[in-house]
Amino acid sequence: MTGRAGNNPPPRSVSPLDPSLQSNPVPRIQDLPTRLVGPTAAPDAESTFTTARELRLAHQPPHDDIFQFILDLDKHQEDLCVPGRPEDYNRTDEEELALADAIRDQSWGFYVFVTDYDPNSQSRLPGALDKLTQCVQLSIQQYTSQGTSLLVTDEVWKRFRLDVVEDPDRLSGASLDRVRSIFIALVRARRPDFGDRDIPLPKGPRNRLCLVLDAETIHSLADLSVPETSSEELVEVYQSLDRPILKALDAEWGRPQDSDSPYRGWYSTSPVELHYLFQRVGWKGIHQLELLFEMESSRPHLR
Repeated sequence: MTGRAGNNPPPRSVSPLDPSLQSNPVPRIQDLPTRLVGPTAAPDAESTFTTARELRLAHQPPHDDIFQFILDLDKHQEDLCVPGRPEDYNRTDEEELALADAIRDQSWGFYVFVTDYDPNSQSRLPGALDKLTQCVQLSIQQYTSQGTSLLVTDEVWKRFRLDVVEDPDRLSGASLDRVRSIFIALVRARRPDFGDRDIPLPKGPRNRLCLVLDAETIHSLADLSVPETSSEELVEVYQSLDRPILKALDAEWGRPQDSDSPYRGWYSTSPVELHYLFQRVGWKGIHQLELLFEMESSRPHLR
C-alpha cells in the first residue's frame, strides 16, 4: 500500500518573505517614538498601582481568573530581567537591580503599529483608538457581573497601556513581514542586552506580540458602537462586540517553506479579548499564538 498515511493533506507552500525586506531592509536595531494610550499613559500612573498582595491583604478578593491576571503581572517582573547574552549572567547584584529598575513594567498591553496614512483613515484613527480602549474597559468590567471585586477590575483597567507607533515613512502600506521586522528592531533597541544577536526576544507578551492597525481595522474599530451600560447589560454588550477585527502579529514566527498548518504568523482577535490574549500568550515563550490560532480554528464557529 502506498501514499500518505491517513487522510492528511500534504503540507502547503508558505508564501515567500516580503521581497522589499531585501531591497529596503529594516535596521537590526531601531527605536521609534511611541504615543501612549490608556490609563497608564499618565506620567505617575505606576505610583497608583496596588499589588496583588496588597489587594489580598486589605480586601481578600476571590481568587478568580482576573485576580490571577494581576498576580501574574506582579510575579513575572523578574522574568523581564532574564539575561539575553551569556555575559549578562555575570551581572553584579547592583547591575541586576539597576536593570530591574529600568525595565520594570507592571502594566499590560501591546505595541500598536499603524500602517494606513490615508487622510480618511487618519481622521478616524483617534476614534478607533478610543473605541478600542472602551472595549478593553468594558471587557474587564464585565467580570463584576460574575462576582469579581470592583477593586480588582479597577486595578486591571488602570494598568492597561497601548504603545502606538506611527511613522508614515516606515509603516505606510507595510506588509505584516515588514511590521514584524520593525517591531523586533524596536524591542531590541529598548533592551540593549538583547540587541545585536540571534537570540530569543525578552520575555513578556508586550515584547513578543503586537497589534496592527491597517485601513480595514481602523474603520472597523471606529464604526463600533460601545454603549454605556449597567452591570446587568455588560455580558450582552460584551458578546455584541466580540468580533475578530484586530490583527495580532507574532514576532517569533519563523516562516517555514511549507506547513501543515494554515497559521501564517498572525491571529484575528477581538477588541474585547485583549486581556485574554495577553494572559493566554503570557510568559510561556514561543508558539503560544499559533496554539491559540489552532485551538480557535478547530472549533465549529471557525473565526
